[in-house]
Amino acid sequence: MNGYLALGLMLAIYVGARLVTGSLAEILLETLFGTIALVVARIIMARWLPGIGAIIFCHGIYDAFLGPYTGVAE
Repeated sequence: MNGYLALGLMLAIYVGARLVTGSLAEILLETLFGTIALVVARIIMARWLPGIGAIIFCHGIYDAFLGPYTGVAE
């Protein structure tokens, strides 16, 4: 469950960045994406507990390749 909480906090950073720099539509879209990601992660965890580690790893890869282009505040 700690991995799930960590993923939720990581996704909350994106929502927070949109709250500071984004329009209402961008904030809602980021919140929707984060919610969907958490629901999918929860479903995967129910079937395969180490899946949360794989999801967090994929999040790191996403940040490594797309981080500068995601619109997150500097």
